[in-house]
Amino acid sequence: MPSQTGYFDTLKSAAGKVFTYLASITVTGTDGKTITCTQDTSLDEAVAMSSKATQSSGSWTPGITFGGGNTGVTYAASNSGFYTKTGNLVTVTGYLELTSKGSSTGDAVITGLPFTCAETAAATAVPSLLMVAVTFAGQYGGYIGTGQALFNLVQISTLGAYVTLTDANFANNSTVMISMTYRWQ
Repeated sequence: MPSQTGYFDTLKSAAGKVFTYLASITVTGTDGKTITCTQDTSLDEAVAMSSKATQSSGSWTPGITFGGGNTGVTYAASNSGFYTKTGNLVTVTGYLELTSKGSSTGDAVITGLPFTCAETAAATAVPSLLMVAVTFAGQYGGYIGTGQALFNLVQISTLGAYVTLTDANFANNSTVMISMTYRWQ
């Protein structure tokens, strides 16, 4: 059967059977994936959307390290996160609440992201954050770098320079709330 482009109201199978629909039609492939076309969706659009829109969701557990260590770090029971992966994009939300920041020292890094960021500069992402009981100069921020499943926490001065947040910026009751979308492949 020749390739079809544009809008249609019938669909002909390779075996010659003609399907007619009024509102929508869903075609299921042998791999279980489906394509749903409506009167407002061209077949080319539906195939393009279906091939990219494989979706999964689940939970992840945000953690924190200072200088790569987490000795003595403890969390509240509410410490949790969720993710949705659609194609090669991952959206995460998370809630990290410390009950003890422990004794490790150094740069503060949020760990446990469910997927590693892609290996390209365009894939890096900046999260939306809310931090409570965390000291900083200017404003706070963070970023996930290429090839990482973690993100670095920073403070940005009023002059635009940034340095990483460290254990010295955190208290035993610090809270970090996270929302971010990043590319994983």
